[in-house]
Amino acid sequence: MSASTPTTGVGSGQADEPRARGTLTLSDGVVEKIASQVVDEVSETYSTSRGLLGWRDRVGGRTRPTVEVDLHSGFADLRVTVGLAYPVSLRSAADTIRDRVQQRVTALTGVQVRRVDVRIDGLQPAPAGARTTKERLR
Repeated sequence: MSASTPTTGVGSGQADEPRARGTLTLSDGVVEKIASQVVDEVSETYSTSRGLLGWRDRVGGRTRPTVEVDLHSGFADLRVTVGLAYPVSLRSAADTIRDRVQQRVTALTGVQVRRVDVRIDGLQPAPAGARTTKERLR
């Protein structure tokens, strides 16, 4: 499904109503890619998606976390599947993912994110030299 939202911004002054200027239609795939990138930017996450020969969603030598989106009337419900670096507070990491996805997807697309379900599909030790959240806060 797609989401249509009125466009906003500076116009010619001829149309007072945003809808009179036209609509912007986003596909589920666009919102999925944006949300996946947002999740990937959370330091404790990694992709558990392997796909064909481990090359699915490969971006810059990494695979992105998997995101599924249901769009309806300018609202989105998202399902995120991700792995986390161990050790990390699972609840805290899930809360961080939810907060960032809701804020960034809404800011970048204009689609209101109502729900973000987080599925933690794996844990793996943090890479050598990586700082955990706890160490960064010190």
